[in-house]
Amino acid sequence: MDNEREYSEKQAKTGVGHHESLTSQYEALTKYAFEQYVRSRLLSYRRWREDGPPPLGIPPATAVADGLRSVWRDIDDLKMAATVANFIAQSSNPWGYHEGEGPFRAEALDRGEWVIADGCQRTAADLEKLGYLDLLDKYFERLMLDLGPGRLSTPDVDLLREIFGAGVSTDLTVLIADLKAHVVQIERQFGRFSCRRALQNAEEELRRRLESPPQKRRSRRWWKGLSQIGGGCALGIFDSALAVGALWFPIAPDTQIVGSATSIVTGMAMVGTGVGEFRGE
Repeated sequence: MDNEREYSEKQAKTGVGHHESLTSQYEALTKYAFEQYVRSRLLSYRRWREDGPPPLGIPPATAVADGLRSVWRDIDDLKMAATVANFIAQSSNPWGYHEGEGPFRAEALDRGEWVIADGCQRTAADLEKLGYLDLLDKYFERLMLDLGPGRLSTPDVDLLREIFGAGVSTDLTVLIADLKAHVVQIERQFGRFSCRRALQNAEEELRRRLESPPQKRRSRRWWKGLSQIGGGCALGIFDSALAVGALWFPIAPDTQIVGSATSIVTGMAMVGTGVGEFRGE
């Protein structure tokens, strides 16, 4: 508990102009939380990839190659669906796209909505399996409080840029400020923010609407919420895969630990924001 207590005490005493100190404290807390909740499960999962399946019903090691293809396919599908949703949300007439007024076929838009619903389920499973949801149950508010654009890794920024446009790299401060404001608003209305509940609510809300009688006219807030949820799930799956070594980028181990937790916090805040957009229609 020393790292956690040290972080709390220094955070309370540190004033403006101590950015480097705050950064080191944030990294210390993130590493402590990672060791507490994720490290042992991560080692178990990595051991399976080398020695065979652990006793948790995880597929055999011969499925690793198929698993890697599945990870990339799910990430790519989510990115595409979220990118299209964001494009429509920014358009002048988002209501007409399901009626053939835009460049996308209605069947493709329907498929994208189902891809994001399935992405919520996979993201929850991946984060649960690796212990990230337990980590976020305890530390989400504190990690979100000190979240800043400099804490996201380059691959994560690139992923967000693919979905939301090149400008996101220069507007990360605005994006993160908006996410923080939305989380505060959610907590005022519904109580303490839960990443586990946000994923569950997002999936249930999507499936309920998609399984109900067809509603061809989707509002701007629908598309905006869809893009936020899809982007958040893409971050969650991407950083889970990065943490277990299923994906590789030239990132230092300590940077990967801090970056994965930070990016997953960002992704879950996006999911919660997306659910808020749905409910605000």
